[in-house]
Amino acid sequence: MAIYEKIEWTNTWAEETGRSDKLRVLLVGDSIANGARARAKEALGEEILLDMLATSHALDNPSFRSELDDFLRRSRYDVIHFNNGLHGFHLSAPEYERLYAETTSHLLEVCPDARLILALSTPITRTGDPSEFDEKNRVVLERNEAVRRIAERFSLPVNDLYGKVAGKPEIRSTDGYHYNDSGCLLIGGEIARAVKETKGFVKAMWCGCREGMTERENMYRVIRFERPEYIPVNFAVNDSVFSHYDPHAVEELLESHPVIAGKAKMRWDLVPQEGQKVDEDHIYYDEFGVEWKRDIDGIRGVIQRRPLEDFRKIRDYVFPALPLFDPEKDRAAVARAKEAGRFTSAGLPHGHTFLRLTDLCGFENVLMGMADEDEDLMLLIERLEAYNAAFIGHYAKCGYDMLSFPEDLGMQVGPMISPDLFRRFVKPSYQRLMKPARDAGAVVHMHSDGDVKVLADDLIDGGVDVLNIQDLVNGIDWIRAKFFGKYAIDLDVDRQKITVFGTPAEVDDLIREEVEKLSSPAGGLMMVYGWYAGTPLENVKALMDAFEKYMYYWD
Repeated sequence: MAIYEKIEWTNTWAEETGRSDKLRVLLVGDSIANGARARAKEALGEEILLDMLATSHALDNPSFRSELDDFLRRSRYDVIHFNNGLHGFHLSAPEYERLYAETTSHLLEVCPDARLILALSTPITRTGDPSEFDEKNRVVLERNEAVRRIAERFSLPVNDLYGKVAGKPEIRSTDGYHYNDSGCLLIGGEIARAVKETKGFVKAMWCGCREGMTERENMYRVIRFERPEYIPVNFAVNDSVFSHYDPHAVEELLESHPVIAGKAKMRWDLVPQEGQKVDEDHIYYDEFGVEWKRDIDGIRGVIQRRPLEDFRKIRDYVFPALPLFDPEKDRAAVARAKEAGRFTSAGLPHGHTFLRLTDLCGFENVLMGMADEDEDLMLLIERLEAYNAAFIGHYAKCGYDMLSFPEDLGMQVGPMISPDLFRRFVKPSYQRLMKPARDAGAVVHMHSDGDVKVLADDLIDGGVDVLNIQDLVNGIDWIRAKFFGKYAIDLDVDRQKITVFGTPAEVDDLIREEVEKLSSPAGGLMMVYGWYAGTPLENVKALMDAFEKYMYYWD
């Protein structure tokens, strides 16, 4: 049963109803959206129609869904910008995340052709003192993290309105929630920017047409060597970036490269506030009970204690609880994403098997236990495989295009585990885990950092379709000789040598060499880069420029 606020209100706006020759955007939010709509419209221009549903209704209020559906029935939307987080504080964190995910799923189902953007809620400050956060702001932060998780689950962009306005009391009113004209101008501009950056929107605006080859079709063409339109690039930004560079310089770099990045990747919530220390020692425990020490913000850290260094503890060890899988719901979400042209993927967490064993027991202990065929370690390997199999079994039922198995097996020279031990104790587990994916028709994607040349045949033999390996440590020429034209490569671009210590020109040369040697008009290459703190900004810019230039090399 819904709980209502003392005053419930709704404000709607629909422009040129019935007109279909212009692009139409729906802005869904609360009083923040209501205050910013006019400014967003100014930034979008007259050729884009901006409708709005602004309301106090919480996600569990039945009026919210009925009013939303009324808009969705009346018009066909090209973009939907969605936010709901500053009302309904009676909802617990799990209830909010569940209802938000259900609404997201509903929007994708009803409007499969629309581009959906999830917007983070803005901060709540103390009444009369906009320079200090209110106690309720803790809930806002929790809800924004839930929205990020939902966005990742559905592969949707996030508009970080929170980060854009936090720490700027001069643009706020004194009531704790709302903004003056400068604030509305800023928020409206951010809404317009997010809309314009949405993939395919600018092309549709100028061409008066929809995209030709979808992301999903292009990815399959890359993997199957069927002449894709472009080389896919995954430009990942590590959390450490936002605390170790001038954040405005970072934002400018991301915004100036909308094809591979875009301003939506900016995380103002991770930028240290004035007086906040950076890189403090921090002890934490992961869900498997491993104790870690992190002394660089955004970097995982170093293990301090392992729960199973003594193998005698293995038989009493309890794995983390499995989530409550909902195959029907997830299958429907995957189907909607496919219909919208998105390439869908899921997978095990990084370090799912070999690294998990070393995290729990210790590196030397694992290798010696394998050599001795220790019974307790054999039991742990068996139980770990069963734990991982529960996830893969669920994902296989959902119809994902690709299932990923990320693990690090290599060092700077050679693998961390001998080929013999790998074939006896790790490869069989990989093969059994990958079988449900192959049986379901999913592409099998395998990642490993380091030098894995001597394990390459075993990885491919295990059923891998796409191999995600590092470029320089394995050698560009070796990768070409081994895989070119036969297996798709998801190339992990150098972040140790040239991109860190080279010149911008050398960075450009590297990307061009990799594209020329490892790809062809037929396809077979995708690229990924992880930006971490320590890489010179001029080299990051050169890398981003090169990606956006050479990803269309064969066009």
